[in-house]
Amino acid sequence: MSASSKASLPGFASVAAVGPARRTASHLADSAKNTVTLKRLVDVLLFVGPSGCGKSTVIHRLQHEWPALFEFSVSHTTRSPRRGEVDGQHYHFVSMEGFQQLIDAGAMVEYSRLSSHAVSPGLSSSSTSSSSTSSTAGLVPPSTAAPHTPAGNLYGTSKTALHTVLGRNRVVLMDTDLLGAINIRRYCEHEVVDSRPVTVSRTPPSVAPSDSAAALTLAPSRLAPQPLDHEHAVSSAGVSASCDATLASSPVDTRTLRCMIIFIAPPSMEVLERRLRERKSETEASLQLRMKVNRRWMQWAKENQSFFDHYIVNDDLALCYAQVKHIVRMEVLKLESSL
Repeated sequence: MSASSKASLPGFASVAAVGPARRTASHLADSAKNTVTLKRLVDVLLFVGPSGCGKSTVIHRLQHEWPALFEFSVSHTTRSPRRGEVDGQHYHFVSMEGFQQLIDAGAMVEYSRLSSHAVSPGLSSSSTSSSSTSSTAGLVPPSTAAPHTPAGNLYGTSKTALHTVLGRNRVVLMDTDLLGAINIRRYCEHEVVDSRPVTVSRTPPSVAPSDSAAALTLAPSRLAPQPLDHEHAVSSAGVSASCDATLASSPVDTRTLRCMIIFIAPPSMEVLERRLRERKSETEASLQLRMKVNRRWMQWAKENQSFFDHYIVNDDLALCYAQVKHIVRMEVLKLESSL
């Protein structure tokens, strides 16, 4: 081998050593270009409305629209699973003794007891200890519990379920009744957390939507359970996640949880009853009891609309979801880097 050839070897060795580092740096630079950092403005997005109003379908569609930004919080219940329900997906099914242990341990954010005759509210220790300056102070929905209410099934939200989603830095999606909404908001007003951004990747330009919004490729998370009544279901095929670009400069800090409550109302009680009948999932007596409870809750909701951040009448599911999507893009999520 010539001297010139030998002299060239270190040069090739240097290129070989530096090449991977340069490729790594280039890869990181390309990755940075293809990511978007989001800062959540809301920690808990709570949907409230009578059974049959369409909120479950809205939640399911929202989860598919932004799969890496939202995660459904699964409630606990003592009732038996219905056909098609999956433990840990639709509910955490527990025994009455197990649920009572959670209550005694102060592990529940909120809970309520539902019987074949009435609905009886339950307040967790975190709810009852709130100060009178809370925005929920004085908000007492009409009680539907009759004297000597017989034992019934318990439903509720555990602190673990809520903080598991927050720990993954996602917005918590929830579906609860009015009492649950009041207690969850009360809990959020006193729970201190830190604020961290969320980084997601953008899709290639070839799959960008036709409008000017940037498409995002988002990792899957826990999906909200598919509503068992498919009449009002909206297909998520072809949906691409998107967000408006709004710059944020707030540093990471500690704060109390931010809760947004959206009430989904039916266009009328007649329409609501028709939707429930078309489900064919309960007896006539059970349906009439449900409608009686729904009327009282709807009356309270109309008289206390200021409690909700948004009050939407669902007379058309596509329009209702469009309103929810606009709220999410404008008030729930914020981009920290420009697209």
